Amino acid sequence: IDKQAGLPTHPAPGHPGHTIVNALLARFPDLPTDGDPERPGIVHRLDKDTSGLMLIARNKQALDNLKAQFKERSVKKAYLVLAKGHLIPETGVIDAPIGRDPNNRKRMAVVTSGREARTEFSVIRYPGSYSLLEVRPETGRTHQIRVHLAAIGHPVVGDATYGGITGYRLCQMRPTACVFLHWNLSQRSCDTVCGLGGGSCLGAFERGGIGMACTLGSSISCSTTRWTAICACTRLP
Repeated sequence: IDKQAGLPTHPAPGHPGHTIVNALLARFPDLPTDGDPERPGIVHRLDKDTSGLMLIARNKQALDNLKAQFKERSVKKAYLVLAKGHLIPETGVIDAPIGRDPNNRKRMAVVTSGREARTEFSVIRYPGSYSLLEVRPETGRTHQIRVHLAAIGHPVVGDATYGGITGYRLCQMRPTACVFLHWNLSQRSCDTVCGLGGGSCLGAFERGGIGMACTLGSSISCSTTRWTAICACTRLP
């Protein structure tokens, strides 16, 4: 499925309804579980404010098989991220353990007592005073990309939790609450990160020699597997 930003994956304290799981059960009431009745069919999760591809299993065999692939790290994940500032060098790996923030238990942080976490990144382009990144997490810690980028001084744009929001108008659906973080499975999807209202367009970036123009508030879709496009329209300084 193509998850939109602002939608939780499964019920939890604070949002018992209006989640991916609620919507799935309304259409597929017989989704399989592996012992957790709160997450039927869920192979993996995305943060509430992250958009992108999610894999849902329709039967127990598929659930077990897909979860095993994630556990073995044979699934190659790539995220499109808009981060504050110019990230230099243009390629690298952030290798820093992640655990609960000792000063705020609702957040994660880089802490010496945390679990191993590695995040590979590469800069696609520098739109204005920002960095458009392709990020590939080698591990799957909670909020890993957001925590790692914030730790090196380049938080994800729109991320109020980790310092990436400074009053931008980002989303029509949830103004001032859209995190520019989008997941693609091996770069096979081609969608916008956020449909935005107002401001100037950051444009599209090229993949495999193919480019696409971006118009304000546009929606991009395609069938090619060679590239991924981003249309990010917002008011940037």
